[in-house]
Amino acid sequence: MYIINHLAPIVESIGAVTTGLTYEFDEFVWQDGTPLNFTVWATGHPSMNDSSAIVELGSDKYLRTVTLTNVTRRNAFCKMEAEPMLKCSETIISPTCETGWLQRNT
Repeated sequence: MYIINHLAPIVESIGAVTTGLTYEFDEFVWQDGTPLNFTVWATGHPSMNDSSAIVELGSDKYLRTVTLTNVTRRNAFCKMEAEPMLKCSETIISPTCETGWLQRNT
């Protein structure tokens, strides 16, 4: 979901983009082999009438399957590294636990 939300402003300005998600051997996989761990399909998708399909992200933030025979010129994005959800603290603020909490490995 992070990628969908992160790319939403870009997709809204340039239109649908090809995602790098493909349909192979009866399953969807990322081109780099990373397993698919979320889906936000548009209504009626995935629609698999063809074994060779790509997936695009629309400006409405939903994924759609597109057969390769229907693909003309499409925008695309490359793999991007995820950003941490929370910034890690460089120092321990308190070496003791608050009341009601247990310290690990004691």
